[in-house]
Amino acid sequence: MVKTSGYRKIANDIMNKIQRGTFRPGEKLPKQTELADFYETSRVTVQKALNVLTLEGYIASKKGVGTFVKNQADENSLYESDATEPIGLSQKANGRQAVTSKVVSFHVRTPEDEECEKLAIRPVDNVYDIIRVRYLDNQPFRIEYTVIPVGALPELNTAVLENSLYQYVEKATGQAVGSAIRKIKADMSDRYDQKYLDCQLFDPVLEIEQVVTFADGRPFELSEIRYRYDKGCFIAIHSV
Repeated sequence: MVKTSGYRKIANDIMNKIQRGTFRPGEKLPKQTELADFYETSRVTVQKALNVLTLEGYIASKKGVGTFVKNQADENSLYESDATEPIGLSQKANGRQAVTSKVVSFHVRTPEDEECEKLAIRPVDNVYDIIRVRYLDNQPFRIEYTVIPVGALPELNTAVLENSLYQYVEKATGQAVGSAIRKIKADMSDRYDQKYLDCQLFDPVLEIEQVVTFADGRPFELSEIRYRYDKGCFIAIHSV
């Protein structure tokens, strides 16, 4: 067995085996120690890979029994995300639900001081200012306020933004999306939440502010993502 590095690669391999039918719905997966031996890695790395697959709705664990392939993808798992893993919505849905986007605003401007600091750019470096509404099966799911340096994606346009941004980023730059630093808090709905997410005047919303980097650590996105209170859940996974 060729050594596989990285829990994401392991998660992708197991996911592919589930999709191909190597692991069938209802089937119990091998023990974590067996998977660690197979992938020539640590049990902690395997556990992180299984956590990703749980969040993406492919598997479920039963305490004292084991981990099983789910009979069907639980659409509620789309409301859950790893607090540090920058998995795009289109990738997370993986064809289980239709993901569509509406570009509310898209223009170029000069960056603010805080944006320069967080994106490691100069005041003379222009940025894209983007507002998108994302839908799952035609139901409003979240609204995204995104700032991206023009120099990072010089050919970015509205047609791209109507589809998967992260898939485009990796294809256009040849760089993998790395990690996300997120700040999570509650807020009251504003007029855009009420207009685009069908929130009521005093509804709470879940707000995620994040800086997303390439795999080499360079930041390329600063965004604020707002969910209806009943549409978002972030899970932090800590190794002990």
